Amino acid sequence: MILALFLYLLKSGVFYLFNGFFDINLWLVGTFIVVGFLLWLGLYYFYRKYRYQSKFWGKVYKLSLLANVIFSQGIYERISKKNGKKDIEKFKYFPRMYMKFNSLNSFSVYLPLDGNKFQKRFIDGSFDSELVIATRATVSDTNTIDGFIVYEHLLFPLNFRVSLDNAKVSSHKIEIMQGMVWDFEKHPHMLLSGDTGAGKSFFLFSVISSLLKAGVDLKIADPKRTDLASLSRTKPLKGRVFYTNDRILSEFEKFNQEMLDRADEYQQILKDKDGMGNYREYGLKAHFFVFDEFVAFINMLDYRGQDNVQKILASITMLGRQLGFFVITAMQRPDADAIGSAARDQFQMRVALGKMKASGLNMMFPDENPDNCASLDKNLKGWGYALMSPGKPRDFFAPEIPKGFKAKAYFNELGEMLEKRELAKSK
Repeated sequence: MILALFLYLLKSGVFYLFNGFFDINLWLVGTFIVVGFLLWLGLYYFYRKYRYQSKFWGKVYKLSLLANVIFSQGIYERISKKNGKKDIEKFKYFPRMYMKFNSLNSFSVYLPLDGNKFQKRFIDGSFDSELVIATRATVSDTNTIDGFIVYEHLLFPLNFRVSLDNAKVSSHKIEIMQGMVWDFEKHPHMLLSGDTGAGKSFFLFSVISSLLKAGVDLKIADPKRTDLASLSRTKPLKGRVFYTNDRILSEFEKFNQEMLDRADEYQQILKDKDGMGNYREYGLKAHFFVFDEFVAFINMLDYRGQDNVQKILASITMLGRQLGFFVITAMQRPDADAIGSAARDQFQMRVALGKMKASGLNMMFPDENPDNCASLDKNLKGWGYALMSPGKPRDFFAPEIPKGFKAKAYFNELGEMLEKRELAKSK
C-alpha cells in the first residue's frame, strides 16, 4: 500500500517537473517528502529490530561493532609525516583479525599472536571483554589455532535453553544448555550458588533427573527440609534423601567411607592390571552426593562438627574423580570459609544463578573480573554464569522447567520409566 502510494507520488512529481517547475503542487511535494521520510523510518526500524536475524545485515552490524571496538580501544599504530608545515598522520599497522560467522546466534573472533604490542590484551581477554559488551554476546569457549587466539561467542543464550525432558544424557555427561555439556569425569564436582528466587532448586531438579537417567547412585541432603526433601517420597529416591542433621552427617561419612572402600577395591583390581583405569572400565557405577544448603548446615554445627564435614568434603573432592565419587554442593550465598580451603579449588564446575555481589562472584570465579559478569533481569529465573575449569565464565540458562511442574509426580513417573528400562535390559 505504502509502496504503491510512493510510486504514484513519484510519477506525479516527475510529470510536474517536466511540465513546469512553477506548476508543482506544494501539497503534493509535502506529501511526497512525508511519505519518503516515513518509508525511510520504517526501513530503519526493521533494520534495528531484525539486524541480528538477518544473515547479511547481521554480519555487517557485527563487523561494524568490531571496527568500533578496534578504533575506540586504539588497536592500531600510526606514524606522522610532515607535508610542508602540516603533520599528516597515517595508519601504519592494524592487527590481522578475523570474524567467522558460524550461525545467526554464534560467531568466532580470531586475534593474532604474532608478537604485536596488543598481544597481552588479546590473551588476557580485556579486548574481547569490550567486544562482548558491544555485541551483547557471551564467550562460550577459548582456544588457540595456528597463531591466533580464538574466542567463540554466543548471542541470545536464552535461545540455547534446553527443556527438562529433552536434555541429552550419557553415562558421564549431561546436557545443561545447548552447546554446554557437563562431563563430570573431566570437570568433577559442582559448586552451585543462587539466592532465593534465582531458580537454584529447579536447576537441581533438572540435574538430579539427568543423573538418575545416567544410572548413577544418588544421595541427597536437604537440611532446611525445603524443595529437595519432598523427593524422599518418590519412587527412585525413596530412602536416599536426608534432612535431619544427624542422618545427613552419618550418610556423608558413609559416602566418604564407600569411596575409600572402592580405593581398596581398586588395589585388588590393579594386581592383575597394568596401570590405573577409569572406574567405568571395571564396571563400577558413579556415586553422587547432592548437598543442598551446605552453608546453612555448616552453621548449625559446632566447631568439631564443622571441621569433620570440611575434611570429608576435601577427601571426596580430592580423591573422588578417579574412583567415581562426586559431590554437588549448593548454597544461597557462596562462603569460602564454610567450604574450607582444602576443597575450595577442587570444584571444576561452577554455576552462579541470579544477581550476585562482587564478593560472591570473586569466590565463585576467583580469576575473573566481576565487572565482566553483567546482571540481567532480576525477575528472570534460571539465568546466571557457568564455568568449567579452566575456562571462563559464560552466560548460562538452566534447563527450562514446564509450567505447573509437580516434582513428586514427575520423579514418580521417571522412576517407573527407569524400572521399565532396567527390565528391558535384563531380558
